[in-house]
Amino acid sequence: MRQFALLATGLFAGTLFAADDKKDAEAIVGTWQVEKFQSGNEETDKGFASSLKMTVTFDKDGKMVRLTTRADGKPLLDKPEKPKPVTFKLDPSKKPKEIEIGSETAGDIAGIYELNGDTLNVCHAVVGSTTRPTEFKGEKGKSLLMVLKRVKDK
Repeated sequence: MRQFALLATGLFAGTLFAADDKKDAEAIVGTWQVEKFQSGNEETDKGFASSLKMTVTFDKDGKMVRLTTRADGKPLLDKPEKPKPVTFKLDPSKKPKEIEIGSETAGDIAGIYELNGDTLNVCHAVVGSTTRPTEFKGEKGKSLLMVLKRVKDK
């Protein structure tokens, strides 16, 4: 009987984690505007905030597209390339919750995320690093923090 109770508890906990995973996977779908960017480099952070606009779109199939334009909405390049989607994978069972972002050039990028209504905080390792951040803080040469707000449908 005790084994049955332990099995039932394990199945229930697994169902909760699966429901939490599905909940975050559904809630993250959509377009998000980067409101804050912190890399630990004051000059870069100030320049980003004043001259660039970045959106990130997550779809239900685990694809993510980042689009960066100038603050006036014009493309960064004279002949802009169409942004290529990359993969993302959420693991809400971890503390803090984890995200893996696929990169064709640098392999997977390890990060953490926090989803609270229409605010999404993502902190990930810099390209080339395999060390996952443990707190939501951009550190020079180590991690990048983005605070995103959901773009409402018009």
